[in-house]
Order: sequence, then C-alpha cells, then structure tokens
Amino acid sequence: MSVTDILSIQLYTLRTLEDLDLILDTVAGAGYRHVETVGSHLDKASEVRSKLDARGLKASSSHVSMAALREKPDVIVEACRTLGLTHLYMPAVPPEERDMAADGWRSLGHELGQIAERFQAQGIRLGYHNHHWELKPKDGAKTALELIFEAAGSSPSPGRRTWPGWCAGKPIPRSGSTAIAAGSPPLT
Repeated sequence: MSVTDILSIQLYTLRTLEDLDLILDTVAGAGYRHVETVGSHLDKASEVRSKLDARGLKASSSHVSMAALREKPDVIVEACRTLGLTHLYMPAVPPEERDMAADGWRSLGHELGQIAERFQAQGIRLGYHNHHWELKPKDGAKTALELIFEAAGSSPSPGRRTWPGWCAGKPIPRSGSTAIAAGSPPLT
C-alpha cells in the first residue's frame, strides 16, 4: 500500500492549474486516490462526481464557506450525498475578520456548534480548518481557536480545549496545547 492510497490531497492547493479536469488528471497521475474538494465543487456535485469517478478518485471531504453553511445547508447536504462525503470543513474566516475580538470568535464557535449539530443529524461531520491566526491569544491566554472550541458547546465533546491536526481520519502529534498542523477533527 502506498501513502497515496490513504492520504487525501486538498484540491485548493492546485488551484493555480485552474481547470478541474487538469487538476484531477494531475492528482490521479501522481497516484492519489482521494481528494478534498473546495466549496465551489459542491455547487456542481453531480458533474464533479462524474469527473472523479472517471479517474478512479473519491472525495474524502470538502471545504465549505460559512456563507454556504448559513444560506444553503440543504443544498450542501445533498451535494455531500452526491459526492459520498461525510466530512466538511469551514476553511477560514474572511481576512478582515481574522483579527476580531474574543466575542467574535465565541460567536463563530457558537454558530458552528449549532450548524454542526444540524449536519450531524444528516450523517455529516463539520470541522474548522485552523490557521496561525487562530492561535493568537484573544482573551487572556486563551487563543481564538480555544474560544471557538469552547463556544461550540457539546460539539465537540466537552473537555477538549484545542484541536489537533488530523490526517486520514487519525490525529497527528501535537506540541503542548497548540495544534501543529492545519485542520481539525469534526465538531460533532
């Protein structure tokens, strides 16, 4: 078994190739079998599913914007079913919100927790793709990521303070209480 049999490549990283067919041909040619789609792929899930199938690829997860989660959750659920996805990740807050105060991060966490519960009822787990800006202290020593996590409530399980990085559904080592890789386990 090759590492490309279990790892998923994030299609966003190949966005400069621009054409989805070229991107998928490149990924398949490199030996990958699993991909993480981007939010716009959910808008044309049937077409994307056909392109993946034609190359022997499977979607393991997808990024989905906060706007899409808020405005069209039923469309997102249906796209997940079409693509065979059970994991979604909200990729980031917009650049102008990345330096928001603690209450903004708490509000985001609360909203993501509520959305995660609704999606979990549909068999879909929701996570947040963390970055370096969420590791900045916002409330005393508490980071934005910790505030998101705490405000999510019962999603995720109580007691967990930060999200470790995840790869192929398995946690990867972390240093202290700071995640060492982008990505997070699902919120539910």
